[in-house]
Amino acid sequence: MRPENDPNGPARKHRGIAQREEGQRRALARAADWRGFTETMPSVELATRELTSRLAATRLGRAACETLVVLLHALPRHRWATLPVLRITNGTLAAMAGRHERSVQHHLARLHEEGVIAVNYGRGNTRLRFDLSVDKPGETEPGIDLRPAIVYAQELALLRRQLVEAKQVFLAERE
Repeated sequence: MRPENDPNGPARKHRGIAQREEGQRRALARAADWRGFTETMPSVELATRELTSRLAATRLGRAACETLVVLLHALPRHRWATLPVLRITNGTLAAMAGRHERSVQHHLARLHEEGVIAVNYGRGNTRLRFDLSVDKPGETEPGIDLRPAIVYAQELALLRRQLVEAKQVFLAERE
């Protein structure tokens, strides 16, 4: 048997679990920095433009970025003022994105591994709980938390702005 096909080999045990835990940790750290929309990122439309222009060239790929855009636009506007957590089935998201449900699952897993979104599970290991009250103090609302995506877009916009300023300073010194 080839080593990569060994079911007991280190590469096959719990593939993806560690990456998602690390991604969830990064996403929750970003979510803690959520302050709403700022001067750097005043709207969802600018956030989606920033994210798609920067992330499509990374290992996430264009298709996962398109799924992220659909996620950001699927959240009702009034939810952005409070806690932007989206409760949506993979089938509904696939229909909105024009993709197969399995592709959407794969894109959500990649976005989660990279810390762009956080996925909070409620009772019964589901992210679609319909009672909106949180049972325990400190427990988050189940669903797909979109705060990390907006904070990530704000970070990318700030880095882009700093890069442009540094380039202008460099060119000014060179002249």
